[in-house]
Amino acid sequence: MEARDILAALEGELRFYRRRLFGVFVCALVLEAVLVAARVCVHSSDEVLADAACTLAYAVIVLLVFRFHDSYVGRIYRLRWERNDFSKSDERPEGLFPLPFGGHFRPGMNRSWRARLFSASPSMQFVYLVAALAAVGIVLVWTAA
Repeated sequence: MEARDILAALEGELRFYRRRLFGVFVCALVLEAVLVAARVCVHSSDEVLADAACTLAYAVIVLLVFRFHDSYVGRIYRLRWERNDFSKSDERPEGLFPLPFGGHFRPGMNRSWRARLFSASPSMQFVYLVAALAAVGIVLVWTAA
């Protein structure tokens, strides 16, 4: 197998995981919209219990999005590191592609919970968006707006 084919396969894997990550965000946003619509349209005899169930659903959505994000980003970073490691040569000992974390990433590296939660990566911005919309949804549910 030629180096070109291996790099193409790595690019395909990166594309696959990036699409799946974006799919998680889209599904979460659709679920949040459905929750708001369902809570407005469906009335129950015990409103407090229904509001609490919706709040729990929003919390679960945010937690799942964070966990899926963390899992996919770990795979993406590993593939980016392997792609760069594979592209190293005598002419370019640093490799052809930028490394995650400005070159501070190594496979198997454990990032702290705080570093993962307060990341400035573009994909983490979607997690923040899902969390902010969940907070808005919770406020809408409890105020019966």
